[in-house]
Amino acid sequence: MSYGALAGMRVDVLVTPHAALEQLGTSSAAYARWCEAGTDYSELERLRHATEHELAFGSEAFKKKIESMSDRATVARPPGPPRGYRKGT
Repeated sequence: MSYGALAGMRVDVLVTPHAALEQLGTSSAAYARWCEAGTDYSELERLRHATEHELAFGSEAFKKKIESMSDRATVARPPGPPRGYRKGT
């Protein structure tokens, strides 16, 4: 796993820190503290739901941007054709 390398516990030439990790600080200890903080249970449930239903995960603004850039829904919809849909028209 990459955690050991990113947290400074071991060297792994195959692991390159992502630029976004710089937001946490410059040390591997900052990454380890961030991981130890964990994730809020409700956020984890929202992430699992989004993953299970192949939906975007993020803020409402982010999801609206994704919908405008693609024809993918960012909220779960009921199964079946859209409401008011008539086959063959």
